[in-house]
Amino acid sequence: MEKWTAEELKNAKKLTHNCLCNNTVRHIVINIGNNYEHEFKKFKTAWNLAMRGHKFYVEAIFHNGKRADIFDVTENKVYEVLCSETEEEALEKVKEYPVDDIVFVKCKKSKGDVKK
Repeated sequence: MEKWTAEELKNAKKLTHNCLCNNTVRHIVINIGNNYEHEFKKFKTAWNLAMRGHKFYVEAIFHNGKRADIFDVTENKVYEVLCSETEEEALEKVKEYPVDDIVFVKCKKSKGDVKK
């Protein structure tokens, strides 16, 4: 079993019980309400965190009901992927996140994107 630091356990307690039961650490969760670019960028960000040994939750729900794309419990940091929303809209959304730092990850469309 993987060891958790006291700080990681403290940070994980910021999530709802339902989030912890339905969402396993380091598992990718796809939100079909988002577009392909958003989900692919979220995957790449999660992959980079996993390769650095971080513990994180995808589509993490905090006790105040706010949902983050990725909550890195190792660094008490949220990663929000911006594809369709502006940074100003995102800044308004993240005001109530109970974290030390927020990183905005911007998308850009690629030639290989799947279109319907």
